Amino acid sequence: MLGTVTGVAGKLPELLYGQFSTTVMSIDHNVGKVGHSWDDKRHTNYTEWARSQNFTKGDRLIFEFHFGTHNVAEVTREVYQNCDTPPHKSVIQISPAIFTLTTIGFHHYICTKDCKTHKFYVFVADK
Repeated sequence: MLGTVTGVAGKLPELLYGQFSTTVMSIDHNVGKVGHSWDDKRHTNYTEWARSQNFTKGDRLIFEFHFGTHNVAEVTREVYQNCDTPPHKSVIQISPAIFTLTTIGFHHYICTKDCKTHKFYVFVADK
């Protein structure tokens, strides 16, 4: 029995490293910039901001905005291109809105109240 306990204790650093290394590699991206970033339409070009970032699976997008001013929804490419309004239940109205990037590929985001100035897409790569 002691051998089993010692064996587990001996592997504990490896187990902990594996746990933390996965967490540490994920990045939180404050959309635009820190502090009510989704509210700022005059100073932030969200398309340029997205191009300046590297997004990988497991990263999180954090949208900060004042309640009632903006919202955010992840939408299809077609909805993004046409600035259509998605179903109300898929729109996040409360800040901070946090999206974890769980799949590889393109992800499109809009504000249904101001889509023309508040929309962008990202490409998510594998780690």
